[in-house]
Amino acid sequence: RRFAHPFTTCLACGPRFSVTRALPYDRARTSMQEFPPCPWCRAEHDQPGGRRHHAQALACPRCGPRLRLLGGDGSPHGQDGAALSGAIEALRRGRIVALQGVGGFQLLVDATDEAAVARLRARKRRPTKPLAVMVASLEQARSLAALGDEEARTLASPAGPIVLLRRRADGLAPAVAPQCARLGLMLPTTPLHALLLDAIGRPLVATSGNRHEEPIALDEAEALQRLAGVADVFLVHDRAIVRRCDDSVVQVAAGRARVLRLGRGYAPLRIPLSMHDRTGETLLALGGHLKHAPVLVADG
Repeated sequence: RRFAHPFTTCLACGPRFSVTRALPYDRARTSMQEFPPCPWCRAEHDQPGGRRHHAQALACPRCGPRLRLLGGDGSPHGQDGAALSGAIEALRRGRIVALQGVGGFQLLVDATDEAAVARLRARKRRPTKPLAVMVASLEQARSLAALGDEEARTLASPAGPIVLLRRRADGLAPAVAPQCARLGLMLPTTPLHALLLDAIGRPLVATSGNRHEEPIALDEAEALQRLAGVADVFLVHDRAIVRRCDDSVVQVAAGRARVLRLGRGYAPLRIPLSMHDRTGETLLALGGHLKHAPVLVADG
């Protein structure tokens, strides 16, 4: 009954940090509160030993979030399956889709279509900085970049980061990462991404849903206002994003995955300090302007 449901989740996957309003993590304290579970989902949630036992984001097409497709002016263009089909058709035609993801909006476009990628760069005002690419599988990733064992493990890990990889001669649009020796690849991080990639059959650019120097758009109203003139259509849903959480960026160096941008899948991160690092004080660091990374030091 969950076949092709864009919001399928289990105890080991799905949104947490970006949908949680208060602790402890429980459905009533998340934006899933607006979706009371149907009797089937409730039974799975309450079954000890089941893989969905106490899965707080549990839902199905009967009781979970729903998709909608909006035009660039916010006009309705379908919901549920029709919304997904409309977004797929838009991507096939080289149009730019603003997708409401787990921690904010992303901008998607066919990564093999040079004109479409160039149009995205012009509208987003991002002339040269490399764009991340989402691929359907590790096999597709290997066709585009060189993957060592640790890089493959990192790419396929539950955190699902963007991994910087040594690129091969690939079939991507030159505008994706001009004059770059590395390529930022990621695998589908939600069922919605997997459904889109499966239908398109080609890699997709999946970059942050913002204009140059702005934070990613958080909700439908903000996306329609701030991404007007950037996206051609908006694929949205009614599960609220409580806080922004951009995609993490990782590179394997000296045999170990090093996080270059701490975000979805890695944050918030607890780091135990050794005894000689402890000052006995409580310290708060807020980071730089706009793109801050708050750090709280307390009790080691």
